[in-house]
Amino acid sequence: MILASYLGATPDQLRFTYGVNGKPALDPEYHDKSPQFNLSHSHGLALYAITAGGEVGVDIERVRLDLRHSALVGRYFSPQETAEYQLLPARLRVRAFFHGWTLKESYVKALGTGLATPFNSFTVPMTPPTRYPVSGTQSPSAHLPPCWTLTKLALVPHYAVAITTAGPLNSIHHRWAWPLATDRG
Repeated sequence: MILASYLGATPDQLRFTYGVNGKPALDPEYHDKSPQFNLSHSHGLALYAITAGGEVGVDIERVRLDLRHSALVGRYFSPQETAEYQLLPARLRVRAFFHGWTLKESYVKALGTGLATPFNSFTVPMTPPTRYPVSGTQSPSAHLPPCWTLTKLALVPHYAVAITTAGPLNSIHHRWAWPLATDRG
């Protein structure tokens, strides 16, 4: 419904294709006006991102205290991220873990590689500022832009949220709810 509203179509008119690693995209029949999109969900919340052009990836994660964050950092994060994490006071480490994880996941989703790109092959900051360059991995394909914008978003308490876009992220518009098909009358 969301994508169809951007295209002036009905949901049943949309057709999808899938990249090598499973990233969905609109069928090329919409190529001239095709928005790029991505989605993520965590514990009852869903996050959708739609751009007028350029790849996009999003991630939302509920901040959970029951995870073994330090073990996951040691296994999946780059040496620079691990060092930054270990220098943080214990009270800041959980938030830093989710901050880094959502940035990493949104980035590999924007690339279209998903978990085929090892999280420890590139580095993102574990703490603010809100927008970041990414270092380490180059774009895996010549058609993908070399410049990515990784942005941490503060949308919902107790959740970490990140969006990655190809090129600059100029503005964000959001809706907290989307009408269901039955709400359309």
